[in-house]
Amino acid sequence: MVFSSDNRKTLECRAKNPALPQALETSHEMNVYFPPERPVIHGLDSEGLVKKGTLLRLVCVSHGGNPLATLQWTMSGTVLSTTWEVETMMQRSSSRVNLLIEPKNNQAELRCEGVNQVSPSPLYDSRKITVLFEPEDVQVLGKFEAKEGEEVTLSCYTSSSNPPVQIRWWLGFKELNNYTVFVSEVRHLLRRTYYYIG
Repeated sequence: MVFSSDNRKTLECRAKNPALPQALETSHEMNVYFPPERPVIHGLDSEGLVKKGTLLRLVCVSHGGNPLATLQWTMSGTVLSTTWEVETMMQRSSSRVNLLIEPKNNQAELRCEGVNQVSPSPLYDSRKITVLFEPEDVQVLGKFEAKEGEEVTLSCYTSSSNPPVQIRWWLGFKELNNYTVFVSEVRHLLRRTYYYIG
């Protein structure tokens, strides 16, 4: 039985009998095929928090294996890159990818897979990206004219943001506290709408 530690070791066979002045020898270098180690993503913390507009420079590294691993990047199932390089002396494969983070990347799964021809299945490392971004606009809707004593309903609406924004209502110098909050989620982009009744 051979093991990965036997790879590139020299296997020798020696034959000798009384008629030979010295033993005959032959040798071969062992070539043992074995899977690589699980790849590891560098350049993104375990929480995966990233501000919108950040340029992520990520590296995926897989050590060992014979042959060395081939690497592939995906984001939520879509292939980003299938290029990698090998460093024979260091016994590792590495792949680099640059990503400009946008709000649409919120909650996307970034994944790097490594495999060679004797891997039973691809090994991988993955991170979920949480994109922090501000709302692009805010609007107040409703009736802005009223008779004294009349009840009016106003709403304040913000576009998507993460985390959801916190809006406070003011009338002149007085902060208003009589309102209800509604939050809706659309494709992992958070919206918050506030309704004020008073």
